[in-house]
Amino acid sequence: MKKKIIQSIAIIGSVSCINSMDLLEADAESTNTSQPKVLVSYEGHYISTGNGVRIRSGAGTNYSILGSVNKNAKLDVKSFSNDWYKIIYKGRIGYISGNYVQKQKNNEDEKPLINRINYIVTGNRVNIRTGGGTNYNIIGSATKKQKVEVISTSNGWHKINYKGKIAYISAVYTEKESEHSTVTTSNEQNMISFAKQFLGVPYKWAGVSPTGFDCSGFIYYVLKENGMPYGRTNVSGYWYNNTSFQKVTNSKPGDLIFFQNTYTYGPSHIGIMLNKNEFIQAGSSTGVTISNINDSYWKKHFLGYKRIKS
Repeated sequence: MKKKIIQSIAIIGSVSCINSMDLLEADAESTNTSQPKVLVSYEGHYISTGNGVRIRSGAGTNYSILGSVNKNAKLDVKSFSNDWYKIIYKGRIGYISGNYVQKQKNNEDEKPLINRINYIVTGNRVNIRTGGGTNYNIIGSATKKQKVEVISTSNGWHKINYKGKIAYISAVYTEKESEHSTVTTSNEQNMISFAKQFLGVPYKWAGVSPTGFDCSGFIYYVLKENGMPYGRTNVSGYWYNNTSFQKVTNSKPGDLIFFQNTYTYGPSHIGIMLNKNEFIQAGSSTGVTISNINDSYWKKHFLGYKRIKS
């Protein structure tokens, strides 16, 4: 029996969330026994490992029998205490011996930590909740620019690791940490250096070579010659391509910058960011040149940034 208790307690190393209501119930129950209790809440899928396993009204063989379950029956587990699982059985609270319960693996359990993504909180004070919705209890909050480790996203809510527990935060008030990165890789620096070689090359409508470029043709040529042959397209084609490019709020060197409503309605001009304020572009009146985003014309027509996905 001691060995089984140790094994059962070892299982709770995978616990990710504590339910305050269960803790309150545990305190009430503990007054009826002199033995200390180990109580945690469980998330996951559990099954019965035996046939005719009895469900009792309390955590012990001295309690009355409510019914029984057979092998592989799914169990709605709420908590674990002293080798007994507290479950919902036919709409009421019941208990089953931990000797006949097994946790089933699911895809979330098997995801390695490396697949989890850090996000940055964009709101001043964003509530952390026990579930994915505003009707769930608030268990804490996150401040602006705080990092949160996102496990998965569903219906506008991120499932996160919050102080070692599973919790939820609204995705509306977060963005990927990569969007705040200001580190430039060698590939991006090489691409920028390559692009600068063509300063002074004249503008040519539909041009895609060093004899002459239009704005999107210049981007196409620079990307292609740097190992990113995404195909010839126009400015709108780059802007609405969410497979190869992702929208970002803050730019870094090598990001694409977009402008709208210049010579035509909608996304209509494009360049490559060189630093915080400058970008290189093929202008119709200037050819390939370096411009500043703080100039009144560019500020008026600014649309957004996109980053090349790695």
